[in-house]
Amino acid sequence: MSPCVADRQETVRLNKLQKKLRRLSGRAIADFAMIEEGDKVMVCLSGGKDSYTLLEILVNLRHNSPVHFELIAVNLN
Repeated sequence: MSPCVADRQETVRLNKLQKKLRRLSGRAIADFAMIEEGDKVMVCLSGGKDSYTLLEILVNLRHNSPVHFELIAVNLN
């Protein structure tokens, strides 16, 4: 397999994973009314991939959601 094909397959897998994480997170937030209009949501970043992924999901949700909310990222050492 050529490097270009492998890179493309990896990109497709990554895009599918990102879409699934956004969809499931958005559904959970809606189902449990975790974020409402005008809320301020703080995400504590530890430097790990979990907290960064959560921030990335919430940034995307904030831009695409009909519910307007503020997002605050805090570095936690």
